[in-house]
Amino acid sequence: MSLTLPVFHAFTGCDTVSQFAQVGKKTAWKVWEAHDEFTDAFYGVQSAPEQISGETENSLEYFTIILYDRTSTCLSINEVRKHLFTHKGRQLSALPPTKAALQQHIKRAVLQAVHYWGNSITPYRQLPSPGAWGWTCPEQWQPLWTSLPEASESCPELLQCQCRSRCRDCKCVRTHLKCTVYCTCRGDCDNS
Repeated sequence: MSLTLPVFHAFTGCDTVSQFAQVGKKTAWKVWEAHDEFTDAFYGVQSAPEQISGETENSLEYFTIILYDRTSTCLSINEVRKHLFTHKGRQLSALPPTKAALQQHIKRAVLQAVHYWGNSITPYRQLPSPGAWGWTCPEQWQPLWTSLPEASESCPELLQCQCRSRCRDCKCVRTHLKCTVYCTCRGDCDNS
């Protein structure tokens, strides 16, 4: 466990890698202590950062699932998100990341733990570009949260505004969309 502690620390949240929503270090540590098999996943990340195996990625996904639902039998984080939202009534802010977001999270954790911390005593080190490791916009690096399109782009019919009748400056108008039956105006406004 001690050899993989930097990967665990980066994966569960550090100064450059976000923490999982509503999951602290103590919770993550308890899960790790209870499931020793995750040590192999953290070691797999550390020993082969350029080519994380499917088995290691699946193990990290399952670790994340257990962080949010210790009794879950699901092996897919997207299934767990759906189950927690539909059957357990969890708020969106209390759900685990999507699989696409988790993949970017893993990349950022690997960059921090393996490439930066792992080579911290190496003089004149050659560091990889953050663009390949879950970051975007080279002018001012920002996390690439997910490779999925925004919901407003892929499911515009799910947007809803709170206008009553005349939608001139509502959320729908600002995003250049027409009001739908889900809006408070029920689509019976000037914007429909």
